[in-house]
Amino acid sequence: MHAEDAANWKFNKARQNWLVRNIWSDSAVPEKYVAMVKRYLSGMQGGAREAFIKTCETFAVPAAPDSQPNSDAAEHSNADTATSNLKTQRAIALLEILAAPPENSA
Repeated sequence: MHAEDAANWKFNKARQNWLVRNIWSDSAVPEKYVAMVKRYLSGMQGGAREAFIKTCETFAVPAAPDSQPNSDAAEHSNADTATSNLKTQRAIALLEILAAPPENSA
């Protein structure tokens, strides 16, 4: 990635789009790669950056828990809660790096 080889790094719109769509999935972007993805996405610019910030702001607010989940839905609810927590944690971390001006990637 560009952090290790800045001289040969080139922006790739398809890669950026894939990361923006899949950063919320632990199976698509395992935790061990999140720091690298954050560095990559910190260089986002323009409308894509603004739209991604809005998405992050949406996910940064934890979802309200269901008032009384029934017993059949309890297992599904636990998976939803874990996914929601992951999204919230990643959104907050991304907002911290996106608060700074974009890095020059020239």
